[in-house]
Amino acid sequence: MSLRIWGSEKPNKKGEKMISEHILKYSPYTLRKIRNCMIDVNYLARNLPIRGKVLDFGCGVGLLSYDIAKKRKNLKIVGVDNNQHLIDLANKYNKLENIEYKCAEISALGDEKFDAIVVVDVFHHIRLEERQAFFELLKKLLNPKGTVIISEPPPTSKFSYFMDTYVSKSWFKLVSSKDMIEMVARNGFKMMDFVGRDFYWIVHSYYMVLKLP
Repeated sequence: MSLRIWGSEKPNKKGEKMISEHILKYSPYTLRKIRNCMIDVNYLARNLPIRGKVLDFGCGVGLLSYDIAKKRKNLKIVGVDNNQHLIDLANKYNKLENIEYKCAEISALGDEKFDAIVVVDVFHHIRLEERQAFFELLKKLLNPKGTVIISEPPPTSKFSYFMDTYVSKSWFKLVSSKDMIEMVARNGFKMMDFVGRDFYWIVHSYYMVLKLP
């Protein structure tokens, strides 16, 4: 099984290079700070296990992997993305001793198991017909009593719409929190926590912590 994450379109190389290379090259710290304004890393870190292995799915250039690994040094972070160029940048600019980056599809991880899986700003790039299969893969990769944390922008997020439409130019379909709650329940997950986060009027996201019964 191979999920078509981000569809089959060619990525927008110009937009990707502007963000992932130019800003990252001159100041990885600045780009991480900008990203941290949009993602509640403290919330993610609080809901991860005390120790173990964490999958950061769709890690890109490793901004989130780096910040989690820095806050939670007792965790092993595995950042996975299907774009080798982004993985190369992650290894160059956002590498720590407790991080391993891999270029792979999530379906190619085989029998590897994780104590937690983090899916931040990725789910809306998964094709509609592939979403149930994605949840099945999460179940397969998750250790017993493991945790899944999903964060997504709602359909009302103008910032996400702009970034995906004009910068990354990737396929996307934003999911409302109501539809996501129904989807995770339908696929056998129990929701342990749910919060919404706003960064002024620009970025809006919801976070949910999931476990298997």
